[in-house]
Amino acid sequence: SLDTKWMVNDHVFAGLHFEKGHFFSSGGDDDSHFEVHLLQPTVEFYAFDGSIRPFLGLGPGLYKVQEGGFMVFYVDDRDQALVLGFGTQLGIELGRYHLSGTVHVLLEPVRIAEDELRAYVSIDHGFRFGGNRD
Repeated sequence: SLDTKWMVNDHVFAGLHFEKGHFFSSGGDDDSHFEVHLLQPTVEFYAFDGSIRPFLGLGPGLYKVQEGGFMVFYVDDRDQALVLGFGTQLGIELGRYHLSGTVHVLLEPVRIAEDELRAYVSIDHGFRFGGNRD
């Protein structure tokens, strides 16, 4: 994933979140592979000042869900869907390092092959660079 953030004040950040994920589902006679692309404007609320701060993030998203995954090369006839959804994020910032988990909920289920995707969880970690908050 890639996040861009702008500091509104010391407790509120606004930004854009880009994500690409792969999912594998095995059940019955067929294994399914999903690929999800996400574009999501976000707002994050930080509880405290200091170098250790929990935060809550929220944002609507545009999700592209398609059949395949990183093992499938360019194919024109893959099943795909474009749906709206939202994500709720809970995390902690430790200086310039952050760790968070996000629950993504699609507003309508996506059916690819024999499986249906309604929601998923992503875990994210990384380092912040730039900006003037230390």
